[in-house]
Amino acid sequence: MDYWKYAVFPLAAGSLLLYALLWLPLHEGYRAAESVMAVLLLAIMIRFWRPWFRDDLFVRLWLVFTGFLILVQFWYAFSLPDTEAFEPSNKVTRHYIKPILILLAGVMVLQYGKRFLFWLGAAAVAGLLIYLAMQVGTGQWERALAGKRVDFHIRNAQHMALAFGTLLLAMACYLPRVITSDRSIAVRALVGLVFTLLVALGLFGVIVTKTRGVWLGLAGATVVCLGAMLLHTFRVSQHASHTNARRSKASMMAGVAVLALAVTALFALNTDERISDRLAQAEIPRHWENLTGDTRIEQIEMDNSGVRVATWLAATEWIQKRPLLGWSTDNAQDLIDQAPWFDDRFKERFGHLHNMHLEVFLAHGLIGGLLFYGLFAWIIIAVGLAYRRGTMPGDAALFGLGFAVYWAIANLFESYYLYSSGQYIVTIVFGFLYSFHFASGKTSYHPNGRPPQAT
Repeated sequence: MDYWKYAVFPLAAGSLLLYALLWLPLHEGYRAAESVMAVLLLAIMIRFWRPWFRDDLFVRLWLVFTGFLILVQFWYAFSLPDTEAFEPSNKVTRHYIKPILILLAGVMVLQYGKRFLFWLGAAAVAGLLIYLAMQVGTGQWERALAGKRVDFHIRNAQHMALAFGTLLLAMACYLPRVITSDRSIAVRALVGLVFTLLVALGLFGVIVTKTRGVWLGLAGATVVCLGAMLLHTFRVSQHASHTNARRSKASMMAGVAVLALAVTALFALNTDERISDRLAQAEIPRHWENLTGDTRIEQIEMDNSGVRVATWLAATEWIQKRPLLGWSTDNAQDLIDQAPWFDDRFKERFGHLHNMHLEVFLAHGLIGGLLFYGLFAWIIIAVGLAYRRGTMPGDAALFGLGFAVYWAIANLFESYYLYSSGQYIVTIVFGFLYSFHFASGKTSYHPNGRPPQAT
């Protein structure tokens, strides 16, 4: 029996689907699936190193970054303050090597075809729906409909908002494909209804979780996506066939329909009041002055926005002290504890910077930060290359572009990747996007004979 075909690959596929399904409904199962994924991916990388992984730039960048994480520990051992508080955290360091799990989706596409991506997305959406159904009777839905901010019993509302925003963006990008497909009118109407309801659910979730960073991220993604769609429509109308022009116009009409649905939902949920109240609480002009002016950290009022501004200003001072290699992982808490600007209540409540980008550069310095973000920069470049080659559909590329903007902006206001929410979404979404490039030009494994070489 060929163990790779009948055991390893099916088990890897099953663990990835369970990972996508169980993050919210059964977190322990999600963690177990993640461990199985890591072990099997390592085995696959060793076995198929030459045909699949050796020449992949993402793999090379990840190996360099992992080598950096290992070697820099010696520097931290000699240069960090000689106290127990500043010992590097191996647990948090492991979080930074998890982007390698992105590759597993590509391996599964290579082995089982792009239809696997449908099941991956379906598992993720099903997991969210199951979890939301589990919240019926807990009071969360009633609070949401009453205009209260809700978190659906996740760590806090920001993490649930991130998931809702991702759902909204994905469904809005794929809705035009559904309504312009070659299937029968009945099928298109039914599937279109499902996608429209998912768009509505995502929009509802984004509204009731009241997370300003997610709102801003979605606004930025919307502007970029609409700009890309307008540019594409103009180019298609000039050069493409009548059929492609018709589909592009249908896509634009679908975009307008989604916007109309959004406006309807906004009025139905009294969203103008919810958003205006939430934005008023931010006191943006005052905190912008604190951020850009000469305001001392201890003079900043520690409301929700003030906490972020204060930790950002403090982080810039700490980064300047160790700019190249940083303070190592999980030391933001220790720096906050020793900072003279924050009182005891602040130190008890907050242990991170509420900004993932600052977290990365504080922990790893300029060198490590550039290596870490180089992984994701390459994925975005690979999305563009796959689209130009014709191996990635336009709606998938549009989603990739929008999600990159959404992810970058949302992480300005929360350190998502330090938590399972960020790690999960990175693995699923960036894995989905990168699979179009990774599987291109490679041949799947065949049990008869040696593994094929990359073409």
